Amino acid sequence: MSVAGPRRRYHFHTPGVLYVLVTLFLAVGAINSQNNLLFLALGLAIGGLLVSGVISGSSLMGAGLERLPTIRAALATPTALRYRVSNRGRWLPAYGISVDEVASSGTTWAAFTAPPRAFVVGVEPRRSVIVEARIVPRRRGRMRVGDVRLWTTLPFGLTRKSSTFALPGEVLVLPPELAIREGLYRRATARAYAGAEAALTPGTGEEFYGLREYVPGDAPRSIAWRRSARTGELVVRQTASPSPRRLWVVLRLDASARPSANELAIAAASALLRRARHDGLAVGLVVPSHRLEFRPGQSPAHLRRMVEELALIEVGEPAADSDASAPRIGRGACVVVHPGEADRSLGPSHAAHVDATRIAEVFAEDDRTRAILGVILSESASSAGGARGRSGRA
Repeated sequence: MSVAGPRRRYHFHTPGVLYVLVTLFLAVGAINSQNNLLFLALGLAIGGLLVSGVISGSSLMGAGLERLPTIRAALATPTALRYRVSNRGRWLPAYGISVDEVASSGTTWAAFTAPPRAFVVGVEPRRSVIVEARIVPRRRGRMRVGDVRLWTTLPFGLTRKSSTFALPGEVLVLPPELAIREGLYRRATARAYAGAEAALTPGTGEEFYGLREYVPGDAPRSIAWRRSARTGELVVRQTASPSPRRLWVVLRLDASARPSANELAIAAASALLRRARHDGLAVGLVVPSHRLEFRPGQSPAHLRRMVEELALIEVGEPAADSDASAPRIGRGACVVVHPGEADRSLGPSHAAHVDATRIAEVFAEDDRTRAILGVILSESASSAGGARGRSGRA
C-alpha cells in the first residue's frame, strides 16, 4: 500500500549542533581578527553545512516508500517486515537511507518486538529496491504498525533529514510451531483410530457398517447369503466409508494462573493441532472459557482458523455465559491441555490430560524449542512484573 504526501523535516542531533557551534566561533574569530585564513575556514564550514542540508534533502525529496504485506508471523520466530524504497528523481541517486518503524498513535508493535530497522545502501534514479527489517515477536496477538520513517545524515553527517510515511497495517503473530514429545502425542491420540470412538458412515471401505435390502444392480458378492436364507429375503452387506481419525483438543485457561502457564498451554494446544493435522487426523478445538468450538476437520484452512483464534485469545475472566465444565465433545480421541494441575472433571472420561507447565514432559528437547520456550517464559515474567508494578502505583 503506497501513500502520497510524506511529512518531511530536519532534526537537530549532536554532531550538527557541535558543528554549528564551531562555525559560530569561527565567525566571531574571523570578524574580530579580520584574518583571511579564518574567513576561508568560515566559508568552508558554511559551505559544508549547506551542502549537507541541500544534497541529502534533495535526495529524500524524490524518495517513495511502500510496505509489502506481511500477514502472519510466529512467536519467537524471525520474521521480515518488507519495504519497497523507490527513487523518483531523474538525476540524483539516494544513498545511505535508514528505514524505521515509528511508534505512533494506534500502533502496538513496541509491545511485540524491538524497533524494526532496515538500511538502504543506495537507490539509483527511477529505480526501487526491496529491503527487510528483521523482527522476532516476543508475544502473540495482533501487532499493529503505522508510520515508517526514511532518514539520512549524508553526506557529512551534519544534518539529519527525514520523510515519514503513513503506512498502517497489521501482522497476526501466531503461537509458535513447537514439537511435541512423541510419547505424549501417541498417548493423546491413542483413541483416534477407527473403532468404538470413530464416526462411521456408509461407503466403500472394509469395516462392516450394517445390512440393507437387496436392490437390483447390487454386486452378488455383497449379498449376505446366510442372513438372506434365514429371512427369506435378499439382504446385502454394507461397509463403512473410511473416515479420518479424530482428535479433539480442549484448552483450559485460568486467569488466576501465572501468565507463562497459560501461554504454555496455548502453545501446547497449537502444537498438538499442527502435529495431528500433519499426521492426517481430523482435528477440532474447544476453549470453554472463551466459547470457542471448532468441529474436527482436515483442511489447511480449518487448521489456520483454529491457530488464528488461539493467537487472539486474551486470557482473562471466563465469559459469563460459557460452560467451562462440560464442553461438547463428539466421537474420537480427546486431549485436555491445562495451565497447571489437571482438572479431570473437564472433558470425557477417555480424555488424556496434559499439564503444559511440565515442559520436559510435553515439549521435545531441541535447541530451537528451548529458545522459543525461553522467550515465552521471559516475556510472561516481564508482563507479570509490569502488571504488579502498575497495580502498586495505582
